[in-house]
Amino acid sequence: MSATKEATEAVIPEYNCPLPVEVNWEDLGDYTKWPNVRSWCELIQNECINEYQNLDINLVAAVMMIESGGDPNAISKKYATGLMQVMPDFTMPGRPSQKELLNPVFNLEYGCGILSDKINDWGSVKDGLWAYYGTASYYADYADPVLSKLDSIKAAYP
Repeated sequence: MSATKEATEAVIPEYNCPLPVEVNWEDLGDYTKWPNVRSWCELIQNECINEYQNLDINLVAAVMMIESGGDPNAISKKYATGLMQVMPDFTMPGRPSQKELLNPVFNLEYGCGILSDKINDWGSVKDGLWAYYGTASYYADYADPVLSKLDSIKAAYP
């Protein structure tokens, strides 16, 4: 397969969701995950962007791409669960159950709430991403790839 040099912008009018259908593979990185992430576009718009004014649809898509690749059933070795890879109650008291987090709508709502709060609490997207990930030792290993993915998504279309 060859890389697509120009992105085709697909807008779903009722949700105003301008995530590109095709992107330059070199710009976006692991393109195989993109269709999975893009399939959650309407849900991202409805459950996150309309609710949390400090979140951008591209940022949520970048976090989702890094976290789960758009797989709502993703469970990490440390039990982070779902689209936004939220830690469940048995790893962090007070959190939702793993069963609840496997519901994509609930997971996205909850994960976006955490991300929005962290950005507000820490004062910047980069520091909010660090806090979302939850450990200082992986600051650059998490925030930088998400921000790089965000830049790639934004550059993939005008």
